[in-house]
Amino acid sequence: MSDAQSYHDSLIEQGYSAQDSVTYTQQHFPDFGAAPAVATEPVAVAEPIAVAAPTVMGLTDAGPGLIEVYLNTCCFLVVGLIGLVTRRKDAEPVMVHSVL
Repeated sequence: MSDAQSYHDSLIEQGYSAQDSVTYTQQHFPDFGAAPAVATEPVAVAEPIAVAAPTVMGLTDAGPGLIEVYLNTCCFLVVGLIGLVTRRKDAEPVMVHSVL
């Protein structure tokens, strides 16, 4: 392989078009003739991947809504804090059970 052909092939590998690579090669090697275009294999395009919709705390559409979960959590926190603030030191602990 000649120096001109090597230079031409390197331009093709760098992404230059066939026409531009011939033009640039002829500027450096005036005797260079148009080489046959290098055949490249078509690039496969990846198909999009389907991603499942995210869930919050394992909840799906069939379960309680996000607002209900937040409201229940807030209610339990408020009741617990009220219990801690108003509890006497000598009182026995009280268990709070969910009504849901």
